[in-house]
Amino acid sequence: MKTLIVKTILMAGLVTQVACENSKSKGLDAGSKKQVYVTSSMSSADLTESAEQLITPTQFMTADRVLDMALEKDPNNFKAQFYKQFLKSFMVNKGIVARVKPLVTKYGNVKDYEKSINALPDTPATRFLLDGKEDISKVKDVQTYISDYQIALNDFRKFLIENQDKQLTIEISSTYLENLFKDSDSYECTQVSPSQYECDVRNITKRKLSTPDFMAIRQSIAGMIFFLNFYTAYSFEGIEILNTLDIKEGSTPEHVIAIVNEKLPEFGKLRSQNLLKETMSLGSDLVSAGRWAVQYQNQLCPKGAEVAHQRKGFLFHKGICVKNADETLRGLAMLEQVMSSTIKVKLDANLPEFELDYMAWYKNPVQDLLAVVPKSFNSCGQATALKDNTLGGVFVNGDADRLLEKSNCP
Repeated sequence: MKTLIVKTILMAGLVTQVACENSKSKGLDAGSKKQVYVTSSMSSADLTESAEQLITPTQFMTADRVLDMALEKDPNNFKAQFYKQFLKSFMVNKGIVARVKPLVTKYGNVKDYEKSINALPDTPATRFLLDGKEDISKVKDVQTYISDYQIALNDFRKFLIENQDKQLTIEISSTYLENLFKDSDSYECTQVSPSQYECDVRNITKRKLSTPDFMAIRQSIAGMIFFLNFYTAYSFEGIEILNTLDIKEGSTPEHVIAIVNEKLPEFGKLRSQNLLKETMSLGSDLVSAGRWAVQYQNQLCPKGAEVAHQRKGFLFHKGICVKNADETLRGLAMLEQVMSSTIKVKLDANLPEFELDYMAWYKNPVQDLLAVVPKSFNSCGQATALKDNTLGGVFVNGDADRLLEKSNCP
């Protein structure tokens, strides 16, 4: 539990924020500086261009506001839609430094925390981080925060799928796009007046995005979404008091399960805010994208390996390369089979094959993890029978207990 809390605090600390308020872009000036402005009289396209230049490690929340202005004028502005969806997961962090204070008070060093906050300069970025209620005090709250972040990522992924046939040219430091997937440099903007910003554009590069780039981005995002399921699918509520429960050294498994059942009534319950069922979509998208990439390797990776600028001008300019096409296709076929049907597997040399549905928990998630734990144990503490012999539907024939230890204790 402490590990989860620490990760949340670190996530908050790593979030760098924004500071620009109004802007109009006039194209790249000679040299290394660009003046950026914003007025309500600007067109949707000009507002989007300004927002684009304000997407920096310390300015993105202002860009988000400018994008709202652009979309109010033209809801069909695709570039504004793209950036708005992209920034969703970053905007989840509004107020996060203030929000986690109760956690720091319970599990960290509140003096160091307050000292760090007092040392922050008074900037829009700092105010963004502190603009929140002190409302994350339990593991339950941590899971809600992570879920919000996960859902924002998934919204961006779905947007990319819906618009995969479109093309887009961006003019932005790679920090907030390419650097999430490839190496690149960064740049920054400085406020020089209430409505004017000066941006260092030495590392700004125009990049084109087309179907392959959208596919590559969304597959990277899919991996993050899948990983976060381990933190968001089932409730950890109450786990922070686990070490205060009457669980003595040498307690039997039955005793531990009984205590958890009684004292942590919400622990292990399926959270309403979960994306387990979305895993089927993640897998299907991976299969279709993978096969598409293999089919078009001549265009996506003409030199046979990642080389700078073989897709000149595109976001993934080094190429989108498949190392072994045959092996990749076999893997994708296996994944598709696992997703669409049951599989017969030899799990134990001394037992017949088991028929397994690996995707059972994703198609029809178990509502309570404690409903699938062992129900009986031998004198050595080894499980001898399960409450659910299908293990939530994974063992199609209800024979999961055949794998349990049934030998006499030594």
